Amino acid sequence: MLRLLVAWFVGWALMACGSSTQPQTQIGQIIAISSQTLTANSSDTIRFGHMHEGETAVLPLLLRNDLTHPVVITSVERTCGCTILEIDNQPIMPGETRSASLTFDARGTWGWQLKLLKIHLAGSNTPLRMIVEAEVE
Repeated sequence: MLRLLVAWFVGWALMACGSSTQPQTQIGQIIAISSQTLTANSSDTIRFGHMHEGETAVLPLLLRNDLTHPVVITSVERTCGCTILEIDNQPIMPGETRSASLTFDARGTWGWQLKLLKIHLAGSNTPLRMIVEAEVE
């Protein structure tokens, strides 16, 4: 009986230790679409950090609609072909969050990179601005 109790305790302890070593799932940076971000011409910065020339990195993003009406992305304007925003173009309902991914391709670039994405929304005169930043070595 004592062996069974010790075996159970060791098994339980190993399971408890193993649960803390599980990899964390990266959900991505949340970009809020609100009346303030659209009217104040504000922007969010997406930082890729240090990269090597020739490397391509992908970051997950979440676009959250904080408006009282649905949001439809009509187009994405970018200052460089090195950035790609992938997102479903279906309406984002009020309170809903939509997954997206942002790719930065560092081929042919060196040094500090600062790129601009403008996300144009149906019915809005002001785009949602995202600044993409990376340090390429």
